[in-house]
Amino acid sequence: MRVVGVEPQRQPEPQPVPTTEVAPEPQPKQEVAPDPAPERLALSLAAQEIELRALPSAEHGDFAPASREAFWTTPYTVCQQSNRQGYRLEGETLAYEASGELRSHGIAPGIVQVPGGGQPIIQLADSATMGGYPKIAAVIEPDLWRIAQARPGDRLRFRQVTLAEAALAARTQQEWLAGIRTQLEGFLTRQRGWL
Repeated sequence: MRVVGVEPQRQPEPQPVPTTEVAPEPQPKQEVAPDPAPERLALSLAAQEIELRALPSAEHGDFAPASREAFWTTPYTVCQQSNRQGYRLEGETLAYEASGELRSHGIAPGIVQVPGGGQPIIQLADSATMGGYPKIAAVIEPDLWRIAQARPGDRLRFRQVTLAEAALAARTQQEWLAGIRTQLEGFLTRQRGWL
C-alpha cells in the first residue's frame, strides 16, 4: 500500500567497517590430559563387591583370630536398616573375646564397630561422636565415598592396608583434587576473557 505524498525511506547500503584490529592467530588445539583420577568416581553398577581399604582399629586384637580372619576375607552385605548414621552389615559373626565393658570413646565416619550381636556397623556422616562398642577397623578417608554409594543388598569386602598405604592414598586423592581445582581456575580465567 502506498500513501500519496510519502516517499518510502531508502536504507543506506552497508559499508565495510574499517578496523585496526588484527584477528588473533589460531591457537593449536590443546590436548586434554587423560583423567588422572586415582580411582573411579562412581561405582560400576555391575560390580560384584565394593572393596574398602581399612586399617585395624583399637580393639582389633581383642577379637577371636577366626573373626579377624573372617572380617578381612569374607564379604558383608549392606542391610536394609542402613542410613546416613551407619551401614549395618550382615555376614560372618565376629566374636569379641575381651572381658568387661568399654568406656565411651570418640568415633568418626569410617569406624567399624561391632555390637554384641557380632554384625559390624560402619559409622557414617551423621553418626554419633561417641560410642562404646569395640572397633575392629577404620575405613580410610579416601574410600568413604564408596560406602556412600553402596545400596542395601550390595556386598562390601574389607582389605587391610598399612598406615603408609593409607597415607599414600590420602595424598594421591588430595593431589588429584588440587589438580581439578587448578583446571577449574584456569577454565574460569579463560571464561572471563570471553565476556
